[in-house]
Order: sequence, then C-alpha cells, then structure tokens
Amino acid sequence: MDKLFKLFFWLRIFISPTLIGVILGLITLAYLNDPYGLVIGILLSITGIILGIVFAEKMRKKHGTARFISKVDSSIPVKTEKRKPQIPHK
Repeated sequence: MDKLFKLFFWLRIFISPTLIGVILGLITLAYLNDPYGLVIGILLSITGIILGIVFAEKMRKKHGTARFISKVDSSIPVKTEKRKPQIPHK
C-alpha cells in the first residue's frame, strides 16, 4: 500500500511540468499548422515529459514524495484585518 501512495505522489509531481510542456506543444501546433509546428509541438511535449521525470526524481531523492507533496498541499493561514464598521457621517 505504501508503494501505491509513493507512486501516486510521484505522478502528482511529474504531471505539472508534463502538462505545461504538452499545453505549450498544443498551442504551438495550433498556431503553426504545418509540419514544423508538429515537430516543435512534439519536441515541447517530450521536453515537458523529460522535465517532469527529472523534477519528480529530484524531489523523491531530496525530500521524498510524501513529504514534498505535504509541503506543497499545506496552506498557511492568511491573516486578515478586522475592520471596524464605519458609521456614515450625517
């Protein structure tokens, strides 16, 4: 069960750079609708996949996947100022 969670966390780390590369590849393909656009789009997608693997492995070795994800998912409470109700001037 532990390996399943580690795999899930690794995939969560991997997916961010991969999605960025794939989206940039699709945008490039949409704007350059020719063979060069296809090649550049595929290269951007492959670059995103490679960066995703490198980043996920780096975080796994440095912090561990569960610890890294817990740091990313934790939220810091936002301090808000309580305002005094304003009384309209007569």
